[in-house]
Amino acid sequence: MTNQEAIERLRENKAQMMEGGGADRIDAQHKKGKLTARERIDLLLDKGSFIEQQPYMTIRATDFGVAKKKYMGDGVVSGTGKFAGMTGSGKFWPSKRFDNQWGKSTWEGECSPMQ
Repeated sequence: MTNQEAIERLRENKAQMMEGGGADRIDAQHKKGKLTARERIDLLLDKGSFIEQQPYMTIRATDFGVAKKKYMGDGVVSGTGKFAGMTGSGKFWPSKRFDNQWGKSTWEGECSPMQ
């Protein structure tokens, strides 16, 4: 793989990551009057300050048809950012993905801001 191909692959993965569970799930969230995890991050934290920890993780489970539903992220969006100029860490649960699933990547995402 060339450097340019690797960069393009990262760009594609980032675009997929930003979609979360896809347009249908985002629309379903909005119909319930809820915001997505990334929308909550944008509202709560200072603009452009959020740095996500381990954004390219995917669920590792294969049971119950989950392997067919690969999304970037695994149940939690965690990272550091600024709130009113003060730096802190946070976890944002995207309820539109796998409905309260707790995969190994979720636990790693939970712990990464604490390390």
